[in-house]
Amino acid sequence: MNTVKLVMLGEGGVGKTAISLRVAMNYFDVRPHHREGEGFLVVYSTTSRASFDSVEKFCRQIARVKDSNRVPIVLVGNKIDRVHEREVETRHGEELARRLGCGFVETSAKTRENLEEVYCTAVRMIEQQRGGSTANPVKKKKKPRKCSIL
Repeated sequence: MNTVKLVMLGEGGVGKTAISLRVAMNYFDVRPHHREGEGFLVVYSTTSRASFDSVEKFCRQIARVKDSNRVPIVLVGNKIDRVHEREVETRHGEELARRLGCGFVETSAKTRENLEEVYCTAVRMIEQQRGGSTANPVKKKKKPRKCSIL
């Protein structure tokens, strides 16, 4: 089994912990160490324009720490279940992701909508950068999964 190291970043209150706890127990190892990360999830809340405005700062930090502008990053707009509180439209997230060369997924940690898609997108980007392909994965016998959240 290949290991992929993902780092999740974002302003306080955007749902990083909720996303991690909802998904990580079953599938993923989430670690907060920037240098070790192969891929990055930059999370903002769709209910907070300020958290969205900080996304570029996090992307610049990642590029500086990794000393590269070609780092797999997925921009994650969380809290889409809070429709009436939305301050950041989907098209704004899509436009920013396109401009920054990032992947993009909107999620709800509360309803679990698109949570696995976030990680799958990140893994596909990492595999692509490694020179591999996840287009036709070989099905393997399921093994018990372990999770460590630091």
